[in-house]
Amino acid sequence: ALSLQFRLEHTYDDYDGRDLGVESGKRQLVGVDANYVINDEWKLTGWVTLTRAEIEQSATDRDSDEWDADLDQVGKAFGLGLRGTPRDDLNVGLDLQYVRDDSEHDVSDRDGLDALKPLPDIEYEFWSARAFGEYTLDASSAVRLDLVYEKRKDDDWVWLDENGDTWHYYDGTEVYPEHDEDVVFVGISYRYTWR
Repeated sequence: ALSLQFRLEHTYDDYDGRDLGVESGKRQLVGVDANYVINDEWKLTGWVTLTRAEIEQSATDRDSDEWDADLDQVGKAFGLGLRGTPRDDLNVGLDLQYVRDDSEHDVSDRDGLDALKPLPDIEYEFWSARAFGEYTLDASSAVRLDLVYEKRKDDDWVWLDENGDTWHYYDGTEVYPEHDEDVVFVGISYRYTWR
């Protein structure tokens, strides 16, 4: 009734000898997937994924000052799903998902002449709830209802300029992401199968 899958990854890159640019990077991933058959009509699924990525790099700014950066990103995600056939002509399902990413930027000036402002962390969160029901009308057709709710939140300062205004590219293109977004979707579909 229960099945489990495990996944473990580790990568490492070393660019030894570089004075500027990316010097090294590594990433780890741990994942677990589970499936559980409750009975002949209902099945439960779940998964968890944890990731971490680290990069060490150095560069120069427009005044030729050299600096080093240790970048660290941690991600957590999990999901839960339920599938069922309460009747022979009805299939239903529910999926819940949560994702969170945190990025830290530890920057230091090599020569110590300029006091660098500490860069704030970047946080991203995503919640999702999806439900569906599909009713079989006959051997060739069915009607389906989908309900989706999603919520995204982030505080990515990368898209703001030094004055806190909306980011503009050189060609005047403006980038303005919505930092707190709710999405609601309702869909009704009809399926017909030729045999």
